[in-house]
Amino acid sequence: RVATLSNHSLRYYATTSQRESGISSENRKDIIGHRSDVVHRGYSAVKVASYAKELAKVKTPPPPIP
Repeated sequence: RVATLSNHSLRYYATTSQRESGISSENRKDIIGHRSDVVHRGYSAVKVASYAKELAKVKTPPPPIP
């Protein structure tokens, strides 16, 4: 069985891949051709791994000394 790829699914994949590669939202919108932020957000999935990668950059205070 072969899955059918649509223009929508290819845009979704491309936008998500660009986001995960660190391309800015404004540049992704230009590349994909979205004019609306609302539409663009719908095509740009966020994966848990992306959050973990970003959160790892946040400095946390050291644990308290007992």
